[in-house]
Amino acid sequence: MMPTDAKSSSASSSSGDSKAGTQADAPRNAALELVLEGVSYPCKDGTIIGTSSSFAKSAFSKVEGLEPRHLLLGMENGYWFALTPKSVQRPFRLEGEQLVRGQRIILDKARYHVEFDDVRFGLRLSPRR
Repeated sequence: MMPTDAKSSSASSSSGDSKAGTQADAPRNAALELVLEGVSYPCKDGTIIGTSSSFAKSAFSKVEGLEPRHLLLGMENGYWFALTPKSVQRPFRLEGEQLVRGQRIILDKARYHVEFDDVRFGLRLSPRR
């Protein structure tokens, strides 16, 4: 995971270097899937995870404390990113680190683990078919 903000990228990359060597890089223009409770949900540019979204609604409707627009998944220049709106009170955790409100995180690895209280799901990036 790599912030697009150059000012904070050195702090984030220094803490993630040990994991970066063991995880495969995500291919450019990858397909992104969210995997929750054994079910895979294909993502599109602009996917919103939250109570106002129809994306994986049956899975996320049970999550206490989830906000209407809790997380945005988008693509720019062939790379996926995750963005937590500044209005979110309790951001998701990506690879054990709380996401920073208002900061895009480039998803540059093939797999990620995401948490929110007791809910855990994966993000999987793979070559498009």
